[in-house]
Amino acid sequence: MAAMSVEMPHLLQGAVNVKYSFIAGFALLVYDVVINLSSEIELIWRCRWSFGKIIYILARYSGFVDAAFILYYAFSTNLTIESCRSPYVTLIKGCMLIGVAICHCVLVIRTFVIWERNISTLGFMCSILIVGFALKVYVIVKMLHDLTFAPSPMPAISACIPIQGSDTAFIIFCIDTAFEFQIVALTLYKGLFRWKSVSTPLIRTIYRDGFIYFAVILCISLANTLLCRRMFSTPYVSIAIMLHRIFHSILASRVIMNLRKAVYEKPIPTISTAHFGDAEMQSGEQEPQSTSQA
Repeated sequence: MAAMSVEMPHLLQGAVNVKYSFIAGFALLVYDVVINLSSEIELIWRCRWSFGKIIYILARYSGFVDAAFILYYAFSTNLTIESCRSPYVTLIKGCMLIGVAICHCVLVIRTFVIWERNISTLGFMCSILIVGFALKVYVIVKMLHDLTFAPSPMPAISACIPIQGSDTAFIIFCIDTAFEFQIVALTLYKGLFRWKSVSTPLIRTIYRDGFIYFAVILCISLANTLLCRRMFSTPYVSIAIMLHRIFHSILASRVIMNLRKAVYEKPIPTISTAHFGDAEMQSGEQEPQSTSQA
């Protein structure tokens, strides 16, 4: 009991710092939506409904649903040790399973197009995606079984202080990284044969966005893996979960939007163009028309 009393201030400080990371992740998502709003209206909302439009909306705005649950969990002051579990379970399932799976579907579709709609390639990617999803479900069930919550000395600051009983959560991020690595490998393999013979704004956009996506998510996944292995018994184990989910949402929606920009060959000037190299796109006069392209 004395040891717990000594550790409690550190646990409380960790829980507060995790709340700051949740706010930062939500602010980043809102910022990205705002700076890309003109492009989104022109390239997404003014086009007719299609599979590409639906998957964009799911990838983009499901992040807000997850963020709402995360912020509720982080800032509710009336939660008890018993009632903390329900929103935390929703947080984990939404962020690590459903939300990320939607964004991975964008990568599958993009790679399917690169491979000229090869059914065998699509079947391989879907198999890896399904197996990875099933493994993540198993790991999450085990992780939640070992989860406990420390009593908070100041519920008004942080009502829920989660403590993981093991470091198994790192397997989730390893699974995500493995899936995204095989997507990059398929992209690179196909690119070696196509880059020299076919180099258009569309092709450059497809490969550039794929490598940016993998590089960013790899860094976040490595950070999460390190946190899960080294700090699983502290609140800091959750500090990068929000960023993991938000960056999947941002990058997946950027993949679709940049593809449409390249197809129309009409970059719409926003702050985001400086971030993702859209200045290299060719400018044209063709207006976006109703299309089913993603």
